[in-house]
Amino acid sequence: MMTVRRTSKGQKTMNDDRGGILLKVLDQYGVKYKTGRNGWQSVSCPNPHGHVHGDKTPSMRINITNGGVICHGCSIKGSGYDIIMAIEGCDFRTARDKVGVAYTPTDSEFVI
Repeated sequence: MMTVRRTSKGQKTMNDDRGGILLKVLDQYGVKYKTGRNGWQSVSCPNPHGHVHGDKTPSMRINITNGGVICHGCSIKGSGYDIIMAIEGCDFRTARDKVGVAYTPTDSEFVI
């Protein structure tokens, strides 16, 4: 049984707290970010493998509101899971287990 919700355009999406997952990942790797600020902000990238000279200036942009991540130094794009997959060299299931977030559906979702 897979639980999904529909967006205003009729697209199916899983209900997850992407911003919360991103914050857990950033805390796990010791990345400093500004709390209480929504939208895009610059932070230092925690990926030691993708930066040739280290990350002296913040090259990663995060969006706490939607959980988005873009790093201009090591090409990480996506979500908090993508950060873990790039640093640890693992697949999505292992990254999901490392975050430790259980999926819990809400009442407003459709069950397929």
